[in-house]
Amino acid sequence: MHTKLFILLISVSFCITACDKIPEPGQASIAIPVVTQTQSTADAEIILKQFIDASINRHHNEYYDLLSEKDHAIKTREKYLEEQQQLQPNLADKYFHDITYQITAITFSGNDASAEVIYHFPDAERMIKQVYNLAILDKPGLPTLDEMKLQMDMAYKGKPMPMKTVTRHFNLVMENNNWRIHVGWNKP
Repeated sequence: MHTKLFILLISVSFCITACDKIPEPGQASIAIPVVTQTQSTADAEIILKQFIDASINRHHNEYYDLLSEKDHAIKTREKYLEEQQQLQPNLADKYFHDITYQITAITFSGNDASAEVIYHFPDAERMIKQVYNLAILDKPGLPTLDEMKLQMDMAYKGKPMPMKTVTRHFNLVMENNNWRIHVGWNKP
């Protein structure tokens, strides 16, 4: 009996002694090295998604804001916006809301990264060929883009639209502790 009591007292004594060594709240009991990470893979992916979404949704100012300083040095915001206003609308523009994409890889090398993105979008060219025959091109007064979109929608109602898959590569660069997209505009 004395042995059991002695073991119990030693256990309680050990616990009390150990409990006295509990660190104060917010105080580490052992030194854990703090590793600071400037930007993570998730940060690069978020910026790339914002960039692609701005492109698909034609949010030109947001798109420009996510470009690298190198791109900004080559083309001002005003010049870029002017170029976008001068682009002629086309039938593919009417199907932007149907574009989907998937970022399949991001590879990091220091302050640079490269990404691979797979896009799936309606194949407007194939749709035109399937809905219209070439004789329409000989007729004066082609339908407007809105009329063509309506006719295409009617032709594919209840049927899957022909889709096209394209893989595109993007370059990212770390600038001022933020990831930016470098499209590599050439100087005029």
